[in-house]
Amino acid sequence: MWRSDIGFLGEAETIRLLAEAGNLNLFRPFPDLETSELVVLDLSTRGVLGLQIKTIGVDPAHPAGTIGVRGSSFRPSPTTYFVVLAWQRKKHNFHDECLLVPSGDVRAICKPHESEGHMSFDWHPGSKALTHLDGYRISRAMLASRLVDRLGS
Repeated sequence: MWRSDIGFLGEAETIRLLAEAGNLNLFRPFPDLETSELVVLDLSTRGVLGLQIKTIGVDPAHPAGTIGVRGSSFRPSPTTYFVVLAWQRKKHNFHDECLLVPSGDVRAICKPHESEGHMSFDWHPGSKALTHLDGYRISRAMLASRLVDRLGS
């Protein structure tokens, strides 16, 4: 599966999960070169968050993936988050775990080097090992409620 294909699957899944919340409006800025590729408006609080959605593909032979971030367009903000999903190639569905990372934390969790204008970090969804990503791991089913909580504050 092409990387852009699973990227679209991750974006569609995030939109589906957030649409189920009922009180969120979703907007797709154009072009998709900005840190925020999905803007979320809470109709109750009028709070707004931006999301950058990343998707990795995993399978038994490749249980982890690398998330890349384009350094030239990356602009951290207190109102922007990264959502990272894992597509399970063999099962044809998403892993139950995802990451919700404040954009201000992204540089700190990336590898200590920047390659060709990109930053990156590795993630092994479902791993029992303790890592620097543990504070960002959430259930995919909790994504909408976690974002609604942040939109209310």
